[in-house]
Amino acid sequence: MQKKKATIKDVAQAANISIGTVDRVMHNRGGVSKKTEEKIKRIAAELNYTPSTIAQALVSQKNNIKIAVIYPDAEPHFWSQVEKGIKDFEKAYCFFGVELVVYKTSCYAIDEQIKILEEIKNSDIKGVVTIPYNSYKIDPAINELVKKGVVVNTFVSDAPNSRRSCYTGLDDISAGVLAANLMGLFLKGQGKIAIVGVHRDVLCIENRILGFISAIHKDYPGIELLRIFNTRMLSDAHENLYIEEMVELTNHVLDTNPILNGIYVTNSMTEHVAKIVKERRKDSDIKIVGHELSNDINALIAEGVIDASIYQNQRKVVYNALKTTYKQITRQLEEFEQYNYIFPNIVTKDSVKFIKDIYNHKDEID
Repeated sequence: MQKKKATIKDVAQAANISIGTVDRVMHNRGGVSKKTEEKIKRIAAELNYTPSTIAQALVSQKNNIKIAVIYPDAEPHFWSQVEKGIKDFEKAYCFFGVELVVYKTSCYAIDEQIKILEEIKNSDIKGVVTIPYNSYKIDPAINELVKKGVVVNTFVSDAPNSRRSCYTGLDDISAGVLAANLMGLFLKGQGKIAIVGVHRDVLCIENRILGFISAIHKDYPGIELLRIFNTRMLSDAHENLYIEEMVELTNHVLDTNPILNGIYVTNSMTEHVAKIVKERRKDSDIKIVGHELSNDINALIAEGVIDASIYQNQRKVVYNALKTTYKQITRQLEEFEQYNYIFPNIVTKDSVKFIKDIYNHKDEID
């Protein structure tokens, strides 16, 4: 027989306190002494009592919780999936009185991002979820918001030296190690490789390169790293210029390295690098390991042009970051991990047909 769920009345009777006082404590409305609050929370935990979802929703609706989301207007094949995650969250949490305020910056414009954070400081926004475009330049703006009582969390990339609460995304150093191991496997431990380092001002890219290089040097002495080819930081570029930069850089990589066995691409621009390699080195067997998915990347993996891509499901990443932020604001999450790492998917020719459902998100977000 299923045990009857404890009610707020049960907690009030066990604590010998009014239902109204218990309700104030469980919904963090204040006005209760610390000693009484601790007593109520202890008894609620002993009885395994939690407020009903409907009750929480009604409280949240009255409070009208605003959360800002900041991300760049760049790589639509990547950030369009983030937009879907934002819509997923809005649909799931609209009943709780949550309002998302979305800011899209011009590409990775750090000055524009900092200006938005400074404007939020004087608003009624209670939480911020963002990808830091430069983990050092953004720290003071994040710290000022936290000082004002705003919950700030990062996703996809981090600002670990700031006072942000939580990061949600890949462990990017480990992702770089994973990419190196895939490259080592494909090349059987021998060959000449290059790295295409896209947006190294964004910490996740720098960490991937760090992990990749350390693993290659440590575990694959027969693989020679020729060079890291870096893109410019196109902080205010439109998409066509962004793609032109990748085409120009990839052509330079191929022009300056007639003997090349592998290329590691550090972000979702993998598809543009692979298209140039396919066009110019049709008969070569250059191994390409990169990141993320798009319809074009899926097709290039299926063709065998891209050998592997490390996919983080950014739709779910932003959803989880927003959920964590909401729970922190409403004090449903008193304790939390500073690093909410997600498990990466490795997409290869053998697995690409199965991963399409994940990319097209027939899977459920929870």
